[in-house]
Amino acid sequence: MSITSSVITNMDQLLATWQKGDQTFVSDGIVDSSKFFTEKVKLLFLLKEANQGVGSDLRSYLRDGSEITSQDLTWVRAAKWTDGIINFFDFNRLFNWHQLTEEYLKDPSAYYKKWLSKVSVVNLKKTPAKGVSRLEDIKAYNENSVNREFLKKQIDLIDPDIIILASEVVESLYRDFTQDYSPLNVVMTPHVKGWIEGGTNRLILSTYHLADTLCDEPNEAEHQLWYRDMMEVLSRLGRNG
Repeated sequence: MSITSSVITNMDQLLATWQKGDQTFVSDGIVDSSKFFTEKVKLLFLLKEANQGVGSDLRSYLRDGSEITSQDLTWVRAAKWTDGIINFFDFNRLFNWHQLTEEYLKDPSAYYKKWLSKVSVVNLKKTPAKGVSRLEDIKAYNENSVNREFLKKQIDLIDPDIIILASEVVESLYRDFTQDYSPLNVVMTPHVKGWIEGGTNRLILSTYHLADTLCDEPNEAEHQLWYRDMMEVLSRLGRNG
């Protein structure tokens, strides 16, 4: 069995055990193994909580890409950021936001499918909120010893080179269960901070929730500033993938 097949088999077994018949459980992880393992850098988006609108498997939802719209800011940003990051590490190309947007507008559905198929996405809490998302529910879920153990195993199986912590809540919870790994070479910008994780040498990027808006209405200027800060952090930390 190849390493790729072994990882996927172990991931499926882990998720099946984790689910334990919970019909609200949303599976996640490596979106498309045939794409993920061919990239120079393995990218993980770590999010706080599953969404009700993606069905029982987030991986299938993202592989298909047809139901994602321009209003789904999390996936719009994730796709464009993936485009920028992969081109930066694989081809030493630093695209600006306008270049990414130009490519995106040619065929948004195809763009989502192309770029989101190259990443892994993991929710800290695998079940959607019952009504309004509550911080205490997310924390309680991650304080459960079984969930905590399985989450560590899932991240270890993915073995990412770069992790994007998509909210302050995610950063706090992630830092809690990786406290043995000290952050090195911390870089701060207005929208994104990053560091090299001691012990794993992973490049960690911490930012706001990807669906957040920094002003009353989301606009291209806001998107551009956010993306610019992320690429500045990557440039200053170097190519550690």
